[in-house]
Amino acid sequence: MDITSRYNDIEILGKGSVATVVKSVDIESNTYVVIKKWNHYFSSSFIEATILYLLLDTDPFHPGYNHVIHIIDHIEEEDQSRVSIVLPLYEGTLLDLIMKYPFGMPEEMVRNLGKQMCLAVSYSHFCSVFHGDIKPENFMLRCKDDTSNIKLIDFGLSKDYSG
Repeated sequence: MDITSRYNDIEILGKGSVATVVKSVDIESNTYVVIKKWNHYFSSSFIEATILYLLLDTDPFHPGYNHVIHIIDHIEEEDQSRVSIVLPLYEGTLLDLIMKYPFGMPEEMVRNLGKQMCLAVSYSHFCSVFHGDIKPENFMLRCKDDTSNIKLIDFGLSKDYSG
């Protein structure tokens, strides 16, 4: 499938040496999404997509299930050299939130966020997936100040130890 036939790019949210993250609109559902597009051939694009599907399909009743990002779709390039990953759009990172509190975050907020982070890591490990890059930038918030349901993202360095 040609990625441009279903998704219209709006703006680049971030660009690194490995991938570009683009805010797009899904033409079919008229919703905003994020598409992670690899800049070059990388087998990690296939690995990350596979891991995201594993996390999506393993156990929706696990308490950490809703604290990892859920893949919406993937698109293979015509030459099958890489895939692009379609994800829900989130507006802020945990690091953005931390930076708003130069003298420390409220204790109750830290407890709430810490619990959600532990649940996300617990679910990943339950699925035999080890993230490999846990840091505040890899936890997203639905809105810039919404701490009710953070999501662990960026499984590009993760390893699947399920066998």
